[in-house]
Amino acid sequence: MEHRLRVIIHLPNQALGEARAFAATLAHLQGRSSPPLSVTGYSRVDRVNGYWWSDRQCWVRDTITLIILDCPQPDDTPRDALDREIAALKVFAADRYKEQGYDQEEIWIVAHPVDHYSR
Repeated sequence: MEHRLRVIIHLPNQALGEARAFAATLAHLQGRSSPPLSVTGYSRVDRVNGYWWSDRQCWVRDTITLIILDCPQPDDTPRDALDREIAALKVFAADRYKEQGYDQEEIWIVAHPVDHYSR
């Protein structure tokens, strides 16, 4: 059994500027090779319709792409290091969207431990 961390990133990817921000964020992830967020592979799910309650007090429909990472996670990985990496990833993605004129109210990232049962 192998311990991993599953990270699911929800990113808008419909308009041209959103697609550019998405591509920059994906390229950033593909370049990550050191712990605590080592990207050794990912899955991508395109055109998911999501709905969320905005700070503007209304429901917002979003067409998003999910990036699903399963990162190797040694048992001794400090939680605070992982929290810092995910926070930095949120800032990186938010900055890419803002540069393209698509400022985001929130970049939604969730992470949880998973056990991979290999041969």
